[in-house]
Amino acid sequence: MMKIFNYCIIIAILGLVSCKSTDPCAETPSEGNIGSVLNSGSDDYLPVVYGNKIFFTNVSKDKKTDASIEKIYQSKIREDGMFEAPEKDNKFPANAENVFNPGTPAFYFDTLNNRLEMYFAALAGDKKKHRDIFFASKTDGKWSTPEPLKFNVSTPSYEAHPAISHDGKLLVFSSDRPGTIGETDLFVSRRLRSGGWSNPVSLGGAINTRKREISPYITNDGSLLYASTGFKNDSVFNIVRADYFGNGRWGNPRLLAYPINSDADDNGPTMHEGKIILSSNRAGGCGGYDIYSFDMCGSAVITGKIGGTNTDNINTTSVELYQGNGTLLSTLVLYSGEEYWFEVLPNNSYKIKFDNKCSGKEEIIDFDVPCSDTSVIKFVADFDPVNTSDKYYFERYDIPFFVSGYYFPNTLDNLESMRNKFKMKLLGTADSTRYIEYPGKEYDASADSVDSAFRNLLQFVMQKLKLLSGECALGTEQIVIKIKGFADPRPISGNAKYAERDIDDPEMNLTLSRGTVMDNKLLSILRAYYTAKELQTYMLVENDLYDAYRDRIKWEISGEGEDATPNIENLEKRRVSIEIEVKK
Repeated sequence: MMKIFNYCIIIAILGLVSCKSTDPCAETPSEGNIGSVLNSGSDDYLPVVYGNKIFFTNVSKDKKTDASIEKIYQSKIREDGMFEAPEKDNKFPANAENVFNPGTPAFYFDTLNNRLEMYFAALAGDKKKHRDIFFASKTDGKWSTPEPLKFNVSTPSYEAHPAISHDGKLLVFSSDRPGTIGETDLFVSRRLRSGGWSNPVSLGGAINTRKREISPYITNDGSLLYASTGFKNDSVFNIVRADYFGNGRWGNPRLLAYPINSDADDNGPTMHEGKIILSSNRAGGCGGYDIYSFDMCGSAVITGKIGGTNTDNINTTSVELYQGNGTLLSTLVLYSGEEYWFEVLPNNSYKIKFDNKCSGKEEIIDFDVPCSDTSVIKFVADFDPVNTSDKYYFERYDIPFFVSGYYFPNTLDNLESMRNKFKMKLLGTADSTRYIEYPGKEYDASADSVDSAFRNLLQFVMQKLKLLSGECALGTEQIVIKIKGFADPRPISGNAKYAERDIDDPEMNLTLSRGTVMDNKLLSILRAYYTAKELQTYMLVENDLYDAYRDRIKWEISGEGEDATPNIENLEKRRVSIEIEVKK
């Protein structure tokens, strides 16, 4: 296979250059042309964005020899997205005196070693025969001396256009080394545990063609962008995209649409905030190759509907859009039945917060918005403020809420009372109460947390009680407090009996006589019951609100028997669950 190519002017990094004259920038550049802020009358191409800077290759002429000289220029990207005037930093490693005709670098920040890695192609030491991939790193503000990348990547063949994946594990580059399908193919090397790189392998016929593949770029989601002359019959470079399948594999590539691709050469794709930045020698530019920018991603929206009807008297729902970092972007106030619509940017994270003061319901949903070059991305998130059933999880406290075999919650007061009963031999001595464990000092450590849990639960309930008054109330609402008790699988003796006072509680719908035979089903019921009574004790602290609406609070207690949840300790199965619902 012929490995040497003839062109109007040889630009080694592409092996291709525009043959048109270097006219000055048009007063009105063609669509997408960034203009003279970056582009000159000569060739400017292969842009790469890293951090708040764009890097690109510029070609100038040696005044004495008329030879092409390639150098890397960089421009700062301002907060408004505009570019500052580019400059050539001669201290930049790719522009060092011992580096000849460098190509635009690829960057990766190694968090493990706290260093910035840079990969770029340049002519090898003999500066004439072939290109190698070079490596330099920046630690503590100082760059190392660029050296050809070892570990089987740089060879006597042509290697250029390195691109590194977002996680730093894959290095993709173009080469004409043995084993290519066409004139230049794309190869991939994997980072080894030692820090080196594996033997490169061709990306195969799914990616490579019989012609030329160059200038790869790996997006944050792993998709592969590159330029190829093998997808159309006009022998110009076109930009194609292949979606990432994982494990170093990409799917079948597809040509990107106009205006990203034109009837001229288009190559050097890179991504920045949802836009594709590329180089092209299409008509209407400033010089041979110019840098262009286009929207890569289709639009994206987050939309949804507020449920319920105005007859529910749920009033209004606040819908807030936040960036992933917590910055508030927009707020809407909607009635039931109305829809919201937020236009968002691809390759960004967002949060939607719903808040309905009347129902007391709040919900936050996270969105990671991908980039699609083929369709609009649409997320739908509905919110139903009428559904006002909420659970309160005692399980979030990783502590025992009940002594084994007992039914009063492990508050400080209840532990002290229980120990007095053991001291007076009211518990633990007769066969009927030996199923109850003595509350040792190990329970003291968790008693404060149990008390704290009840105080938090009290606030939870009081928040619901406040819904019964004010502009949101219909006057007919009822608060239902459902408490379910659970027991661990520990067997209880057939002699075991309920050892406390008789219960005749119509409010809780429970009647029970002292001396009733005890089993885990009854134990779970009693845990629900005494949790409810404990909560009532706490609610007396807020006696005005509690007394005002006590007749509109309905208690539902039940026992679930043994907790069958797998892979948790028995002490965590000695628990209750609480659900609170506002009913019309």
